[in-house]
Amino acid sequence: MYQLAVVIMAIMITGGCSDSKRVDKSAAPAASPAPPPAKQSNTKDIIGGLTGKSAVKAGEKAKTQINAISADHNKKLKEVLDDK
Repeated sequence: MYQLAVVIMAIMITGGCSDSKRVDKSAAPAASPAPPPAKQSNTKDIIGGLTGKSAVKAGEKAKTQINAISADHNKKLKEVLDDK
């Protein structure tokens, strides 16, 4: 059984490796070349990435969000503890 599986796998693997010069006439030609890729980043993004300014701004934003969440949590906790 194992030998049969190996033979079948070998046939399947090598079956697609032939160097066929046959031309498929049913295939449609390419409509047009792909458009050029969009501009990835501008100068400000590059400078911000090199200097670390982007990371600092993201850290400050996260710190502000964490402080807001913490303040809200502390407020709710204080309300619960005061009710007892």
